[in-house]
Amino acid sequence: MRMRWLKKVFCAALALSAVFSLAASARAQTTCSGTQATNVPYNLLVPKGVTCTLDGITVTGSVTVEPGGCLIVGQASAPATVGGNIIASDAACVSIGFGSSVGGNVTALGTTGNPSGYKFNFLCNSLIGGSLSIESSTSRANWCIGYTGSPCACAAGNNIIGNLTFDNNKGAINNISDNTIGSNLTCLNNTSPSGSGNTASRKLGQCAGF
Repeated sequence: MRMRWLKKVFCAALALSAVFSLAASARAQTTCSGTQATNVPYNLLVPKGVTCTLDGITVTGSVTVEPGGCLIVGQASAPATVGGNIIASDAACVSIGFGSSVGGNVTALGTTGNPSGYKFNFLCNSLIGGSLSIESSTSRANWCIGYTGSPCACAAGNNIIGNLTFDNNKGAINNISDNTIGSNLTCLNNTSPSGSGNTASRKLGQCAGF
């Protein structure tokens, strides 16, 4: 009888634990609806049709940008920090700047456009703690990665601890300049790539002379 009672108590405890776990999972993600001006203790989701600006805050976890969403990390006087990764698939735009930092990797696949008011996506004067990978952007998406000259006019290049991979991007502006890259700089099959002043362990493909 006692064993049967203990088994019931154990099962009830497991069920209660599952409820608490589901509740914690629900709290583990914040959905951005515009300018995010408060810290995010877990992960952040940028949904379709939303331009999410991280304004001088810290996201402890990772940021996921859904297709059609736009992410802008940092403002001129308010850099932001993302503790985990940034993953953007078919995003409307992705930009990081003004002294912001990302603890993990930044991956932008299939970017379709640029931030409102800009002719390019920018990654300027920022720290990427992992690798940066930008691939398969459409012809409407341009990229300025660290370039301090016109038309990009970044304040400074980026410090990228891992690799910088830039492949299959079709925009008219694809400039990679003035970056410090801890491992390899690789560029393949891009439209009109340009750049200079980068340091890397190895420079490969179209970026061999950058």
